Amino acid sequence: MLSHRAAAPLWSLLIVVLCLIPGQDVPKVDIVGVDKIAHFALFAVFAIVWRRRARPAGLFIILLSGLLLAVGTEILQGALSWGRQPDPFDVLANTLGLVVGLAIAKWAISDQ
Repeated sequence: MLSHRAAAPLWSLLIVVLCLIPGQDVPKVDIVGVDKIAHFALFAVFAIVWRRRARPAGLFIILLSGLLLAVGTEILQGALSWGRQPDPFDVLANTLGLVVGLAIAKWAISDQ
């Protein structure tokens, strides 16, 4: 079983890989908003696994790291000519996911 210490960096790497898949390789799904839901979920889990891994670490560090990852992946999508476009609404979905994930983690960890 994967430890929570290994899960956090691996989840971060998964986000980078998924966000940088060339556009033609991204599966087309005809559900309105599914892209934003996926971004929200990826970053909510990011916040949860990092908070679980780094309990003593401040929420601010995890939030800042997540924001840098969110903005960085969108900038890379714009910089690389792989058929992906940066989307500020993806950054918004990522940010909302981070905040909700941190709230869930704070609640779940305080109950242990």
